[in-house]
Amino acid sequence: MDIKLENNIEVEDYNNLREKVGWRIKDSKVIKRALNNSSFMKKAIIDNETAGMARAISDGMYALIVDVIVSPEYQIKVLENC
Repeated sequence: MDIKLENNIEVEDYNNLREKVGWRIKDSKVIKRALNNSSFMKKAIIDNETAGMARAISDGMYALIVDVIVSPEYQIKVLENC
């Protein structure tokens, strides 16, 4: 399994991941602002599909992880390959 990491995620990909794990879809304007104001963000891509993401916010001294979302179809696959 080849996992590609990127430092950004589009609003549509973010909301698609939220929906796949049963979380409520958020307003795209709110998500765009939140993503733009994140201090750290990673998106995992497997077979040209967004498989998961994580992001954090920071005050420069401490960071808080605010989202970690992994698409259900990849949750077990990634663990099996560890």
